[in-house]
Amino acid sequence: MDDKKQRTNEWSGARGRRIEIARFTHTYQPIICASSDDVYGYEIFSAAIDLQGNRVPPDQLLSGIADDLYLCELDQRMMHSASQVRVPDAVPHKRFVNISSEINFIALTPDMFADPAHTVIELTEHFPILNWMALRERTEQLAEHGIEIAIDDFGAGHGNLQMLLELSPTYVKMDKYFAHHLESFQCMRKQMAFLRDMVDSVQSFGAKVICEGVETERCMDAVRELGADFAQGYYIARPKDA
Repeated sequence: MDDKKQRTNEWSGARGRRIEIARFTHTYQPIICASSDDVYGYEIFSAAIDLQGNRVPPDQLLSGIADDLYLCELDQRMMHSASQVRVPDAVPHKRFVNISSEINFIALTPDMFADPAHTVIELTEHFPILNWMALRERTEQLAEHGIEIAIDDFGAGHGNLQMLLELSPTYVKMDKYFAHHLESFQCMRKQMAFLRDMVDSVQSFGAKVICEGVETERCMDAVRELGADFAQGYYIARPKDA
């Protein structure tokens, strides 16, 4: 039995069924400058479509595949596909794309992206980091080609604080929790002071702060009050099909 067939049997048998992906679909959502409302970039959301034409949710895809090599291949295909998504503006903007694990990030190469100089890879603490040295080395190698790093869901757990210290990302995306509570926090002096200190601390590391989950005008006003650099959410625009 060849290696490819053996790997297929492993992940098929381990999860009880085989998930084969035919293609990917994408939506995009703008990220704007908090001070000017100008579009700075777009986050590209990707979904896998199986051979029967069914959408496979990301969590089901990740839990349904036991073979790390196959999952890595899917991740690379999905990111390459996302990097080719056409957005409405003629001027090149940053494209924020997500990676599912440390192993897949370390396997990335610049030629996987249609426009490396405008690519931002989002990392989360969803998967534990086991090899910080390899992660730093890959980050530096990608940076040589203009590829930047963003920490996603910052503040949701302790792991992404370590990412900030270890990886020196270009962007930090605040967890949606903060945006969803900003309107009530505006009436609470201590909470707003804490959040301003958090934003200042991140910016002192040279990172730009993106507030996700902005859904109201008052929330957008609070984002500006905090001194965040960028904002993203339904108040600005809902994701659109690519």
